[in-house]
Amino acid sequence: MHAFQLLADEHQSLAAMLHAMHFTLKEIAAGRLSADAALLRAMAHYLTAYPQHCHHPREERLLFERLRARTDAGDAVLAELQAAHDASAEHGRTLLTALDAYLAGGDIHTLSAAFDQWADFYRGLMLREEQQLLPLLRAHLSADDWAAMDAEADPPSAEFTALFSRLVAAAPAPVGLGQGPYVEPAVTPSTVRSPVMSSSVSEAATSRFVRIREGDLDLQLHYHDCGQGAETVVMLHGSGPGASGWANFNRNIDPLVNAGYRVVLMDCPGWSKSDPIVCTGSRSELNARALKGLLDALAIDKAHILGNSMGGHSAVAFALAHPSRVGKLVLMGGGTGGPSQSVPMPTEGIKLLQALYREPTIDNLKKMMSVFVFDSSSLTEALFQTRLDNMLARRDHLENFVKSLAANPKQFTDYGPRLSEITAPALIIWGRDDRFVPLDIGLRLLWGLGNAQLHVFNRCGHWAQWEHAEVFNRLVRDFLRD
Repeated sequence: MHAFQLLADEHQSLAAMLHAMHFTLKEIAAGRLSADAALLRAMAHYLTAYPQHCHHPREERLLFERLRARTDAGDAVLAELQAAHDASAEHGRTLLTALDAYLAGGDIHTLSAAFDQWADFYRGLMLREEQQLLPLLRAHLSADDWAAMDAEADPPSAEFTALFSRLVAAAPAPVGLGQGPYVEPAVTPSTVRSPVMSSSVSEAATSRFVRIREGDLDLQLHYHDCGQGAETVVMLHGSGPGASGWANFNRNIDPLVNAGYRVVLMDCPGWSKSDPIVCTGSRSELNARALKGLLDALAIDKAHILGNSMGGHSAVAFALAHPSRVGKLVLMGGGTGGPSQSVPMPTEGIKLLQALYREPTIDNLKKMMSVFVFDSSSLTEALFQTRLDNMLARRDHLENFVKSLAANPKQFTDYGPRLSEITAPALIIWGRDDRFVPLDIGLRLLWGLGNAQLHVFNRCGHWAQWEHAEVFNRLVRDFLRD
């Protein structure tokens, strides 16, 4: 039970840090210790960021999902624990806000009260997991389940392990070694984006869930969280049946992670493992609201947004609604709805896509994919079968897409008249042979956006990031860096 021991060790580490911060605040309040701002910030970061980005996603992926698959006896407990996981980000923001206020000259007792609320909340969460979840796991999971979890468990985060060690060294005795003040390790541009750094992320290890509440949206989103870095790149997938962030961008993640970026892939509502939804209004704006909810939940203030097809439409919708939260835009095969001036609408590819939603068969999938890319000879039977399996695993998504089209045939807003409002630098990438969204739509974007450049690939269809991955990755890295 290596995986379970890893999670138990994480509980112990978090409990130790709760105790250490409680002691430190008590000593400051009593006048026996001077405040070390860097130490307090690092402690609060560990207590709020480690659960959100490492511990909770690991529990949800290894324990929650597997228990749900084995029995419904734990549904009530899992719902309660999932709600607590989802609420932890807001609780964490309350603690961090109180810390900022104290370090700006506020009262230590106000910070201590905010910390006590966080500590009570989180100790209660860990206690419920140990007293309610553990018995269910022991009762319903087999030896094969535990072995599979051991195989799937990713190693502890090197970043947070190192942070914990630094905190133990700097924290006052007796909760630490008393070697403060706390000092962050030096970080240089070369260590943040060294070209010799190399890592490979996996689909399972980066899988995450989060509950978002944004306007009229209240749903669970699935996403992948890859790498670490001062800047974040969010990738938004297209609208094809069976699409997901990972399926769209698995050839593009490692190069950006190795360049020093955090990469987040959002599965839009109605796709992959995200909750189902019927969209009767603008799909572009629905996805933009979901993206805001995700960024808020992950405490990401600003991000570069890379969108393919529907993802491009959604990126533009987000940039119009929240311009201050966008760094740069990369738009491929999408960015605005509206008619093509050169090809009858709907296009050949869109007709085949809609037919596949209505009749999800291997033959219809092959028909669509034959015009999806320029050279379909690179598409294997295994790829077709995997995509079909993904589609059929979520028939509710297929049915809801058809219902959405019936309710509103124009799912994607024509942003042509508003493109000039966007000031973020934009890289537009298109396939000359795109039979889903023709090249003249890319030219409309180039004409309308105030700070844009266009790259057109020869012998390329609707999937530039997959068909020309190596050159595409280099273009995006250079654009984001400059």
